[in-house]
Amino acid sequence: TRVAGKEITMVGSHGFDAKGLSKLLDLVANGSLDPCQLVEAQVSLEQGCRALQDMDRQSPLGIVMITNFSRTTTNTKRGCPRL
Repeated sequence: TRVAGKEITMVGSHGFDAKGLSKLLDLVANGSLDPCQLVEAQVSLEQGCRALQDMDRQSPLGIVMITNFSRTTTNTKRGCPRL
């Protein structure tokens, strides 16, 4: 896609076509795909703000999930949050 006015070319993706969603959910349901492996870290809201700012320098390998919305800072955890 070409960004108007600045003539910048952007390559990458954000999300996917909804047509593939049922196939993706089937993979999760039958155990072929573990989405928890995509979670790089679980962080507090404060840590999430820092993680977003740090993305100017480097991107995490996986998803950073904000799972603690209180004012207390917790240790960073890997994997899926407990529901």
